[in-house]
Amino acid sequence: MRPRKCRLVRSSPLSRFYKPRGVPMHALKTVSLKDEEWEAIQLADYRGLDQAAAAERMGISRPTFSRVLADARTAVAKALVEGAALEIGGGDFRFVGDGETAGFAASEEKRKTMKLAFTTSGDNLAAAMDPHFGRAAKFLIYDLETDGFAVAANEAAAAAQDD
Repeated sequence: MRPRKCRLVRSSPLSRFYKPRGVPMHALKTVSLKDEEWEAIQLADYRGLDQAAAAERMGISRPTFSRVLADARTAVAKALVEGAALEIGGGDFRFVGDGETAGFAASEEKRKTMKLAFTTSGDNLAAAMDPHFGRAAKFLIYDLETDGFAVAANEAAAAAQDD
């Protein structure tokens, strides 16, 4: 069996989660869209590249690109038709910035740090979580790289709900 070729992803979505308006999250099913599928759909359908050019940009063959694009379109269609939330993330890829090529060493790649957001009712790590994400009084932002955190007030906590 031939080894799987790594997919190159050069951009990230502005938002990694979409849900139908007015439907509470607990009532929704979630459909996953991998990062490489998002890259394929934005190259082909948003930027209008032909499959050969898009495949070259992702460092894969045209038939592989075609399969990735078909999987992406299926996930988006499923979320739309079934009224499900769409979550973008994961997959088997390597992130390279727009100015980079596949030949760059890993140490030269742009690094991103991951931060996690939690609802909180206090100002420290021991405070209880708030069960209402959108209406929580505060968010605790935890930085995995530095092992530090910050607490931010939720300015929209008292906003009217949009149905």
